[in-house]
Amino acid sequence: MNIRWIKPMSRGRHRGMSTSQLRAEAERLENHCARLTCRLVAETSANQELMLHLDRAGIDYSGALEDKKTAEQEVARLQAALTATQAALANANKIYDLPQHTDTMPLDVTELRQRFTAGPVVTLPFSPLAVTDPGQIPVFARPGETAQDGPRPASRTTV
Repeated sequence: MNIRWIKPMSRGRHRGMSTSQLRAEAERLENHCARLTCRLVAETSANQELMLHLDRAGIDYSGALEDKKTAEQEVARLQAALTATQAALANANKIYDLPQHTDTMPLDVTELRQRFTAGPVVTLPFSPLAVTDPGQIPVFARPGETAQDGPRPASRTTV
């Protein structure tokens, strides 16, 4: 703070300021101090408001970090489920290659030989269900008839 030194009126009285000049300077300094005090109060209030905003921003930031962590866990869970679903779908849609029989692979025909050696082979003309005349179809093989309906007349040729 600059204190103005005013030249005294005369050199003989004293070298400092007069009482009226000292009072004026004191009043000026008091006004300056009051302005600085008001400015300090305003800056303190602004600082408190900024600190409040900073606290809110910190809370919002920590909440956003928690949300991000939760979202990352959800993404990891969904990716695992997607991988499992894709694997199941790929397995369901997989086309399996059947082994190809070639001339070098022998066929097992022992079951067929056992069937033919067990008894007489029934050929198609001698099979009880192999008839060429539709009138001779057994009752149980006719569509829409039962055994109680009786035999069909021989003149009827439609099935």
